[in-house]
Amino acid sequence: MSFTICEMERCTGCGVCADVCPCSAITLARDEYGFTRPAIDASLCVECGACRDTCPVNREASGKTMEVYAAFAKDVKIRKMSSSGGVFRLLADETLKDGGVVAAVGYDGDFGAVYKTATLPEELDDLMGSKYTEARSDGIYSKVKAHLDSGRKVLFVGTPCRAAALKSFVGECENLLLVDIICHGVPSPVLLEKYLDEEFGKDISSLSFRDKSRGWQEFSMKVETKDDKPYIGSRYKDPFIRLFLSNTALRDSCYECRFKKDHYVSDVTLGDFWGISSCIPSMNDDKGTSAVIVRTEKGAAAFEKISDKLTYKVASEQALASSNAPLVKSSSRSNGRDRLLEMLKEDTSFSAIAEEFGKPLSAKAIVRERALRIVKIMLGKVKK
Repeated sequence: MSFTICEMERCTGCGVCADVCPCSAITLARDEYGFTRPAIDASLCVECGACRDTCPVNREASGKTMEVYAAFAKDVKIRKMSSSGGVFRLLADETLKDGGVVAAVGYDGDFGAVYKTATLPEELDDLMGSKYTEARSDGIYSKVKAHLDSGRKVLFVGTPCRAAALKSFVGECENLLLVDIICHGVPSPVLLEKYLDEEFGKDISSLSFRDKSRGWQEFSMKVETKDDKPYIGSRYKDPFIRLFLSNTALRDSCYECRFKKDHYVSDVTLGDFWGISSCIPSMNDDKGTSAVIVRTEKGAAAFEKISDKLTYKVASEQALASSNAPLVKSSSRSNGRDRLLEMLKEDTSFSAIAEEFGKPLSAKAIVRERALRIVKIMLGKVKK
């Protein structure tokens, strides 16, 4: 079949094509490397072009910046549970108070990442925290649209490509608050599955990619099982985190992301405010500080609504970008990328992949990074 939705290398795996197809001719499945790809059933497809027209990589995207803040929740419990400063949880709580729905990434029964919805406060815990893997999003756009069509408010939080997919699917909608994140890129979910299966087996009870028990800037991978004491592996040594940070296992489209710099479509962009010690040292106590980029009047109104629950200061977008490269540019393709894809295709064990691409930092490098972090924190306290 000659009909194509978009160039294979540009496909983000967002899955909006499957939701928009009027003939149910598109299904989503993993490719040989574990990434989600659409498949078209030629016997059902009428080549109407709805999928191609809705695909976010085929559309122009543009956004602006109204204001930038460094912020964190005053509620210590919320901040502790969050990857950064807890702004997402405050926006989510406010949405539920208004009788709305929150759509973001949580876990399935096997700790695979998946976009899901929450209508109750107790369902929000699962949606908190970063998930360093590609998340399944099939069906989420139709679910969000159904809630919007019923008159409910919806807060959607996801990667910039998923936010662009939803906006393309539903169009402009007053009841939709669209929030995207500063995205490094998404690795193959097969890597996470291999890591969890080989290292911990099937008895995992909780998973956090951004445990802050050792500090926000020295975050760790934390895995709890039903029988053993929790595993906590620092970002300097944990093999999965090292693989993620190496840029070796990301999706093709992540290396040439179309949703950076001036191409965000959201009302608000959230992320970690790395580099806060240099520009606003008083906002860094190593417990997590969020970067909040307000892009629309709707986003400004949402921020104002939760502002009394925040400690925040106005920041410079230039200062934010100087220590947060993923805000403005794609991750660089690692020299070992082709080799890693080959290993995934051959179903190589995680330990063998980690031995080649996920080696820990040297003791000397770890000491240097820790010393620099402590100095920055102390300088921040002095300048308060």
